[in-house]
Amino acid sequence: MVETPVQLALFETQDSYGEAHSGAPTIPRVAQSSDDFAELLREIDAADRIAFDTETTGVDMTRCDMVGMSLTTRPGIGWYLPVETASGDWHLPADSPDALTLRGALNRSRALLAAHNAKFDLGVLQRHGMPITHPVYDTMIAQFAIDPFARGALGLKPLAKLHLGWDMQEIETLIGHSHVSRQRSMRDVPLALVAPYAAADADATWRLVDALQPQVAALGLERLLNEVEFPLIPVLVDMELDGVAIDRPYLAALSVEMTARLRVVEADIYRLAGRVFNVGSPQQLANMLYRVLGLQVDVSADAAYLPSTRAHRLEELRDKHPMVPLVLEQRELAKLLGTYVDALPALINPATGRVHTHFNQAVVITGRLSSSNPNLQNVPITSEMGRRVRRAFIGAPGAPDSPRACVLSSDYSQVELRVLAHLADDAVLRAAFQRGEDIHASTAASIYHVPIAQVTSEQRGFAKRINFGIAYGMSSFSLARSTGMTDAQAEKFMADYFRRFAGVRRWLESTKRKMSCDGYVATLYGRRRPFNDMRGRDGSEVRRNERLAVNHPVQGSAAEIVKIAMIKLQKALRAGGYKARLTVQVHDELVLDVPREEVADVRELVRREMEEAVQLSVPLKAGIGVGDNWDSVE
Repeated sequence: MVETPVQLALFETQDSYGEAHSGAPTIPRVAQSSDDFAELLREIDAADRIAFDTETTGVDMTRCDMVGMSLTTRPGIGWYLPVETASGDWHLPADSPDALTLRGALNRSRALLAAHNAKFDLGVLQRHGMPITHPVYDTMIAQFAIDPFARGALGLKPLAKLHLGWDMQEIETLIGHSHVSRQRSMRDVPLALVAPYAAADADATWRLVDALQPQVAALGLERLLNEVEFPLIPVLVDMELDGVAIDRPYLAALSVEMTARLRVVEADIYRLAGRVFNVGSPQQLANMLYRVLGLQVDVSADAAYLPSTRAHRLEELRDKHPMVPLVLEQRELAKLLGTYVDALPALINPATGRVHTHFNQAVVITGRLSSSNPNLQNVPITSEMGRRVRRAFIGAPGAPDSPRACVLSSDYSQVELRVLAHLADDAVLRAAFQRGEDIHASTAASIYHVPIAQVTSEQRGFAKRINFGIAYGMSSFSLARSTGMTDAQAEKFMADYFRRFAGVRRWLESTKRKMSCDGYVATLYGRRRPFNDMRGRDGSEVRRNERLAVNHPVQGSAAEIVKIAMIKLQKALRAGGYKARLTVQVHDELVLDVPREEVADVRELVRREMEEAVQLSVPLKAGIGVGDNWDSVE
């Protein structure tokens, strides 16, 4: 290999830089010529495992530029491919024939591909014309499955320290800290400094696979990762890159209206209070409600402490004073304006004209996806103002002379209760689902011993609360507090429920025993939630953990079903050549952009893939609506 100036710089600093600065025993190789690139391609063709990483100008894969790419085909050596260089030396432009050759080599290789936080790297590569179609082993997702409580320490550097004993170089040593206005990007860092850093990242990822795979096998997590989590990554990449269309003019008009209403509401609050105060301050609001107005002054014997101003407490006070409903409305308006109405237009990507959320696989312990920047899973649906915000989410624009796409929303019907019926193998609950009955009315009929046609709305409401509550480990005490029942009434209600649904009772008891004896519970696909030894713990902690133990298999299994439906639906849409695209996932709901000419076909395709995603002992059902915006689907 010809020793270029960059390569010589690496050699000269290897002893002092490679170990002391990168914190990893990695020998960096920089591709500085066509011959180097050809050598790398030969290594890729012969490799059994390839770990890769991208260096970019930012952390938002929908906006950043790729500066370079690192690859490791064996431990101890990491290649760095510059995609752009300030010096004009040999590099690999993303739109070059060599980049296409690399793309072909990676997708043709029989090697196991590995990356850490693979969704980001796959998204960056896809945006730069180098999509990876092979499954990728994500070491971050594997670690989260092994230890779901390591959410704050899932970065590559902490894991390299934990599993490999490496004190790796932090990126801030190259670009500075994010809170400093003069922070630079990797584009500005000399190649001789970027290469060892990037090579070490790829090398660490390669070795982490060896460190994690035995633990994955020992915990029985292969099926979860290989059938659910890893195949979901490219689906999420497409969803994030596609984004969702927002009606900017509609939001601008809504902002004017909401702001005006907010001012009126706040003026009314100040009038009723007889003074101006900061309604958004919990301390000032609590002082006004509990001291000045005298509401619930006996909650605390110590006058220095005031009752909570959280929403559930204010709801209890709604009828106690005319200020309280105004405070609740003020909160809703302020949150909607700050979180969505005024925030969403600022988040529109100028290159795409759409908003691109981030879906997170390694945050929620049960395995549910979360959404951030912006959180599209928390757009309100229960209030009129919340639904008006949902109207801002519209279908994608079509061709110049074509109408906008429709918004299609498909929501699983009572998926967690169906999972409970399956897990508990409760004959009565399963039979009700198999008959296609309204499960809440059916439950009420069983408990109140009346024909299902005679169940009142109040009886159905009680049954609904207990049905969902059971899936979350609700106690009779909680049922009493949430319904207004006496403790004795709640205990009798639950006793009647368990007398009828004996299989559910047995499953609840066995799940709690498993938590105590085995120290964990698991979902259908094996996602575990570990628990500390409960011996000697106080009763409230034991009961809390029992509720979590009951909830985890139900909510976690439901999350797996939705993820599998997403995987199968994405595959079916691509195989059918449809232009319809998944845009948002909200727990049990999938939202798609669908061209109007595809609506009839895609509606049935979505129904089939969701209802046949997983075979349970009870049927899965999905309700589907189509409209011009997210709120109008029907």
